[in-house]
Amino acid sequence: MGGVTPARPIAGLQVTIHSMERRPDPGQSAGGALHSPFGSLGSMDGESVDICIVGAGFAGLHLARLLDGSGLGCLLLDKGRSPGGRAATRRIGDARVDHGLPWLTAGGDLSRHLIDEFRGDGLVEPLDAGGSAGVAWASPAGLSSLMKHLASARDIRLSSRVLSVSPEGDAVRLEIEDGEGPRQELTARHVVITAPVPQMVEMSTELAEAAGEGAAEAYDKAIVGLFRLVDDRGLPDRCLAERPADGISRAILESAKYPGRPPSASVRCDSSASDFLWEKTDDEIWDWMAERLGSDPPFGTPMAERQVKRWRLSEAARPVDAPFLAVSAGSSTISACGDGFAAGGPTGVENALRSAQALFDSGPWRA
Repeated sequence: MGGVTPARPIAGLQVTIHSMERRPDPGQSAGGALHSPFGSLGSMDGESVDICIVGAGFAGLHLARLLDGSGLGCLLLDKGRSPGGRAATRRIGDARVDHGLPWLTAGGDLSRHLIDEFRGDGLVEPLDAGGSAGVAWASPAGLSSLMKHLASARDIRLSSRVLSVSPEGDAVRLEIEDGEGPRQELTARHVVITAPVPQMVEMSTELAEAAGEGAAEAYDKAIVGLFRLVDDRGLPDRCLAERPADGISRAILESAKYPGRPPSASVRCDSSASDFLWEKTDDEIWDWMAERLGSDPPFGTPMAERQVKRWRLSEAARPVDAPFLAVSAGSSTISACGDGFAAGGPTGVENALRSAQALFDSGPWRA
């Protein structure tokens, strides 16, 4: 294990912030098939598990696979209706648009191993995205299908929003709601929060203090316009346009990813423009995009349908200065990892995987 930097004790808890010296080998192989159903919260009130992971994005699913491969097992909770976090695909008319992460790139050993696994399963195809993206990988069924593949055969409960995580004796108590019935409580010996850092801060007072001031404001917003176009006349052949206009970080012709896809596109605003547009109406956002891109509609061809996606927590602008956090409470732990931590990854996905790997290797659940 790497060096350990002591942090200020919190309410009688032993707190350590761990640093990482090495980059471990890639994780375990995937299990299960795409058709495995995912459960809802159900009647878990008062139950207890050994390890609970909050958040089913890249970090949470990677950690779950590592635990399963070691025979430890875990329960995953996610507030969404499907796993994946910001690896999200939305239908707009008869088209699919990846409106969070646009594709996968091999930013390091762990993400390269994951892409190789997807390739072996026939789930991704290469894409010459152009620009700084270079060779990328995407799924004809959308990136969210890859996350469902990773989540298959896992014990996962969706539509389960964790409100608080707090030590209680020799256990950790989670307060959960599913938007339908009354709030429920679950206890665990070890809890790992992989949600974005601002959400982690809201859930756990102990981790909030360990993360330090400013952690709750460390993410950029992003506004993404999604378009189902009437036809593909006049559209460019290339998939990606980087910085096509002031305030727009990228425009992606989604239908250029794969031949035969219905014509569709996405336009992503940069953080400054997203801040400016955040409270604007959808129509005002369309007008702003059309003005910047020099055409109305923005791609010069009529739109059949359009949507706006607002990502309140899009990217970590200032990662927590540690690959993960861990707070000990007797024999129990509350930990956090994900792309909002400084794990040395050059891309968000690689960083999330490395953060989860570092936490797994620290082995708080082995004590």
